[in-house]
Amino acid sequence: MSAAMLTRPISHKILTQFPEPRSVFKYFLMCMETPRVSHKLDQIRNKILTVGKTIGCDCAVDTVGNVRLRKPASAGYENAVKVAMQCHIDMVCSKKADKVHNFETDPIEPIIEGDWLRADGTTLGADNGIGVAAALAILEDKSLIHGPLEAVFTVDEETTMGGAEFMDKAPFLQSSVLLNIDTEVDGQVCVGCAGGFEKHIFVPLQPDIVKCEEQIVYEVAVFGLVGGHTGTDIDKGRANALQILARVLSHAIHRSIPLRFVSLSGGNAPNAIPRDAKATVLVPADKNGVFEAACHEYLQHLREEYAVAEQKPQEDGKKAEPQPIGLTVQATNKGQFDGSHVVFTTDSTTKMVDSMLNVLHGPLRMIPGMANEVDTSISFSLSELPVKNNETYEGLLHVFCRSSSDYQMEQVERKLDSFARLSNARSSKRFNYFPGWTPNLNSIALKETVAAHKELFGHDPHVYSVHAGLECGLLMGHYPKLHCVSFGPTILDAHSPDERARIPSVPTFYKWLTCTLEKLAQVPESSLHQ
Repeated sequence: MSAAMLTRPISHKILTQFPEPRSVFKYFLMCMETPRVSHKLDQIRNKILTVGKTIGCDCAVDTVGNVRLRKPASAGYENAVKVAMQCHIDMVCSKKADKVHNFETDPIEPIIEGDWLRADGTTLGADNGIGVAAALAILEDKSLIHGPLEAVFTVDEETTMGGAEFMDKAPFLQSSVLLNIDTEVDGQVCVGCAGGFEKHIFVPLQPDIVKCEEQIVYEVAVFGLVGGHTGTDIDKGRANALQILARVLSHAIHRSIPLRFVSLSGGNAPNAIPRDAKATVLVPADKNGVFEAACHEYLQHLREEYAVAEQKPQEDGKKAEPQPIGLTVQATNKGQFDGSHVVFTTDSTTKMVDSMLNVLHGPLRMIPGMANEVDTSISFSLSELPVKNNETYEGLLHVFCRSSSDYQMEQVERKLDSFARLSNARSSKRFNYFPGWTPNLNSIALKETVAAHKELFGHDPHVYSVHAGLECGLLMGHYPKLHCVSFGPTILDAHSPDERARIPSVPTFYKWLTCTLEKLAQVPESSLHQ
């Protein structure tokens, strides 16, 4: 793929500002030009296949849409261990509340600020677009030394992990070593990860009949929170917009202001801490001034409470910038309720608010003996109402649990079911389950990855297990003899509009990846099967 295959002038212009190897940034810009919404990946899949065919790879697509490109070994290395580079082609689609952007049609707009690449008001998609780009750049480069090489590009990692879960079995992949290139700290190699599941809780809502002239319609919106990743950022104490909204409304209720829900929505994705949430409520006409005052009064307490946690992270040693919680309380439609929407009783509204306040969110268990490492957590990620269930109405709470232990996940599920019963709500069965990945410290993949890092940079990389979901555990279910590790460049605030990639870390990561492939090329495939 030549730079001429990039379709946007901004891509050609910004490409010249990146360091070598520009082939990686070229392919990442291709990803940024292409919509990558989970479950709607035909465009990026077709571009990857086009690149694969252009550079002479053997190309295949499995039954769920994963792409596999295969490149012959460098001359003289045909008997080396077979290696697959693995990454996912979808991205988390999250934007700032005031950003107009359609992720299904619009390109991501790149912005360079010093050593950092970010997007204009949206997630960047460096998770995992840089992994995609690095794999394509390596397949394109004829000068590298490597054994038989595959690259597998999975679908829907950011939602269901369905690409990894339902990947075709052999001979779709033939590799013995898998290099997952989907982690986000340069100089570190991941050897294990948490598993997880999602679950819904439905709170019953009772419709109400009100006199329109006695009610004022208000929209209450919480916005501009830091947010972040529901795994790697869950222990940072950041505010959850849904629970902040619930606390504001609960404060008004405790001030004897009867509220009636009309609608509620908040959160962008199961794996992103909610940054924004809004509710439409009815307030008695004689309480409107008191309601506005109560909301803004409580906001000051919240800003003080989160003054430290709600700071926009800075890089390169800069001081963190405070990011005060945003709140608007506005009468809508001139404050007049015309009766065109379903309204829910004060009791239903209070019960929904109570459920939002008390549903589990945050770290639940730390790894014994490792006080700073999260073992089990849960995120209250999404909520909406009304949700129609046959002839009745409900409010939805969507939670995402992570743990390195299936046993602990089972305990969390029981707590959620118990919470639902206490709330007179109903809970779904868990869904989108994925297993954890148990570390193998004797893996040939780890041995050669560490050796490559030490040769290049003079010291061993940090080896760790991450409290986030990687596809290695699922892939090992299909290919149980795989030797897996994961590494990547530095990416901050993934899954949020503050996502950014450290540009100098990309060449460093790429050099590490190519050196690892060269070292693995010295390992005979037969040595793994003795």
